[in-house]
Amino acid sequence: MYKYVGPKEILKQIKLERIGHLITKKDDICKWIAETNQQIDFNDEITATFIIDLEENLRINDRRSEHVVCANGKPVLSAGEITFEVEKGKSLVVSQISNQSTGYCPAPKSWKNIDRVLSKVGIEYPEYLTTEFVFRICEKCKNINIVKDNYYVCLICNADLPEKEE
Repeated sequence: MYKYVGPKEILKQIKLERIGHLITKKDDICKWIAETNQQIDFNDEITATFIIDLEENLRINDRRSEHVVCANGKPVLSAGEITFEVEKGKSLVVSQISNQSTGYCPAPKSWKNIDRVLSKVGIEYPEYLTTEFVFRICEKCKNINIVKDNYYVCLICNADLPEKEE
């Protein structure tokens, strides 16, 4: 379970009408695309913010939406960005998925929750996170860091970051 660790001012954006759209089946994604006038890009794709809530539901929102807004301020089992490839009148599949959420900082191991939920939705998806992020919060300055190339040093204050996930 991941609690929100991002900036407190973002919590002011939470409103019931802005929480993530519940996705229980593939048709719910198509309905969300149509109802929210999502724009398909030049690659025939739409990227959305997603969370997996504590009841193991997939919720999605517009890509510019904050994860904590999508989750109605509640803890999550995972969060990130999900890209749907849309072939007009043919198919809808998940082409990319990441754990990119600096508000929740989900570990790559949260994939097991994503996998379980997407299999229930009944949509084709990759067998792993297509882009994986490792997050650490600096114990000294409290800033959120994305670890790159196994370099566990805070980019703000140069303190060592914990190598093991807490």
